[in-house]
Amino acid sequence: MLDASGLAAAFDTDSEQAWQQLVEANGLFAIVRSSEHFAAAALSPSRPFPLYFRADGNELSLSDDPYSLIRPGDTEDPVGVKEYMASAAAIDGHTLVGGIAEVRPGFYVTADGIQHQFFDYAVRPEQIRTPGGDEALAVFERAFGRLLRSVGSRQIVVPLTSGLDSRIVVCMLKRLGHTNVLCYTAGRPGNLELEVASMVAGRLGFRWVYVDTTTSQMQSLVGSGVEMFERYQRYMGGLVSFVYLFEYVAVSKLRADGLLDDDAVFVPGHSLDLFAGSHLGKCAVSNRSSLGSMASAINYDINEFAPTQKVEILTDIRRKADEGFDRVSVFTDYIVRNRLAHNIANSARAYDFYGYEVRLPFWDTEVLRLFSALPYEELYQRAFFRRMAYPLVYAPAGVDVPFNAKTWRFYMNGKLRKRLKAIIPRRWLRGRIDRHDIVGEYDLALPLLRELVEAGVYPDADYPCSVNEVIKDYYLMRVRRHLHTLRSQTRD
Repeated sequence: MLDASGLAAAFDTDSEQAWQQLVEANGLFAIVRSSEHFAAAALSPSRPFPLYFRADGNELSLSDDPYSLIRPGDTEDPVGVKEYMASAAAIDGHTLVGGIAEVRPGFYVTADGIQHQFFDYAVRPEQIRTPGGDEALAVFERAFGRLLRSVGSRQIVVPLTSGLDSRIVVCMLKRLGHTNVLCYTAGRPGNLELEVASMVAGRLGFRWVYVDTTTSQMQSLVGSGVEMFERYQRYMGGLVSFVYLFEYVAVSKLRADGLLDDDAVFVPGHSLDLFAGSHLGKCAVSNRSSLGSMASAINYDINEFAPTQKVEILTDIRRKADEGFDRVSVFTDYIVRNRLAHNIANSARAYDFYGYEVRLPFWDTEVLRLFSALPYEELYQRAFFRRMAYPLVYAPAGVDVPFNAKTWRFYMNGKLRKRLKAIIPRRWLRGRIDRHDIVGEYDLALPLLRELVEAGVYPDADYPCSVNEVIKDYYLMRVRRHLHTLRSQTRD
């Protein structure tokens, strides 16, 4: 695996053909190449270091700070805003501001502003196969071996939950002999995550700490006028995504308590659950589902907010299906490129904000290829992953807490609730929104909710909305304020 300098040297070329070999690159990376004859920029599939650009003819203005590309007369991009309002992320290279584009995850862009794909999660039917459990375990061992060689003896910090993803992380660290590990769990006091997470860390011999995210001290870190939060919301949002809160306050607390080494590396378990197939049950999608029902599932069950994107989604997945890709993998590919890269994986930038390095082991190319090629039967209810992980990873470590598989009826009831919510008038939902999320993010979002009410975006503090909706609407309000301020300064 190449380090930063090695990766830069490999693509220090004026040949576009060489850049097409990015398909062989692994890890988290962003590459920028500029010379008199050739310019290009590339971003790995997990979008760890977002890049943005303006294209004027054959001139490309590129930056990792999209705010630096905004011009005084710029207005919001209606396409990007529509996407953001549906899923809390502008996708397909759009941003919230017209004229500014984002390098898409798994793409490289050339000086003419054209984006070229080098990574594809979708596979063709002839590529689908079921590996043996030992083969899969060997893939995990190689991926974590690469991770540990890049980290050395430094402290690894794991956000540990009761889920299967982060448990694999700590089990593999233990299995491969890394002992300098700190586990933490952030959230509301008394939630079930704490009991399982502390048990797992204890059995593996790793230190575990709890961060209460619901205190007034934590709330004081959030809101307009808090200098650190002002920088964070711009950094995390990047004119594309909404802003995660509990990771931001949790790292602040760990730092304040002196628990983090200066060169610590954060290793969250992001995305393994979905790669293993959790989304198929949630969306009630099978290998017999039509493309139309898949588009509806993404529109209602994956996009958390306004279900307004079905036509665009159907066009996207139909294009790939027509190219001969397996339909279930086309469905997953859309979610990986959009929701995972822009929302889930983007939350890891909270660690980067504080200056810490991050590793995402389940975005290792070999791991992605393993899960992307599994047949539907092995993905439904995460069948293959459970058959591999429990006897080969969890049980030997003594952390094989039973997995409670959801029934088809459970998932169908969830789909029905989401569809009803989309058509029921808002006023009927008053008092029916659960605001006691286990991570305590609603408590953290209260300062943002008050600002939305003061600005007239919401009529009152009892406006029926989820915590993610509060955060989404807050960040969009901030972007609009920024554009308005620039226009006002220009007029003056």
